[in-house]
Amino acid sequence: MAGRLFGPRHPAWVTLPGGAVSPGWHVRELRTYPVRITGTGIDVWIDGGR
Repeated sequence: MAGRLFGPRHPAWVTLPGGAVSPGWHVRELRTYPVRITGTGIDVWIDGGR
């Protein structure tokens, strides 16, 4: 599904960009950060996370 990241070893998923975990998993929302792809690199803005 668009906007979700699925784990390869379990049926859980995480919403993108929000970080909410699929129902039934008792974990807090994941911290997310804005990123930018620049040629061969990836810039991550650590101060921009929730």
